[in-house]
Formats: sequence, structure tokens, C-alpha cells
Amino acid sequence: MYWSRKEVSMNDEFFITKTVDTGSEGTKNVRYHVYARNCDGEINEISYEELMRFNQFLTNFLKEEESSHE
Repeated sequence: MYWSRKEVSMNDEFFITKTVDTGSEGTKNVRYHVYARNCDGEINEISYEELMRFNQFLTNFLKEEESSHE
């Protein structure tokens, strides 16, 4: 088994690392790690599907927050 890691900086505040584990038979397991530079917390080993749901959650949350500040 071997793995590769790629870091994608969204901006100075947030970044995501993508880790791909490749098994001996060529199967791949992809996990994402989401970090906020100004926070102690992090989200580790999130799948692509979970990342998409997290994105939708944040999008909906921010829309509600914006409408409550008007």
C-alpha cells in the first residue's frame, strides 16, 4: 500500500489536504482533511461524499445567517 498527499489552500485561513491510499490491488481510498488556521479543531478523514454534504450544510447555514442579519 502507498499513499499520496496534496494540499489545496482555499485562502490564508482555510486549507484542505487530500490523501489517497492505494492498495496492492489498485483500490483507492480517498480522504480529505479540512483545517482552519485560526482554530485548534480540524476535520479528519472525511470522504468526498461527506465533504459535499458539509459544503451544502455550510452553504445553507450561511444563507440563513445572511438573511437573519438584514
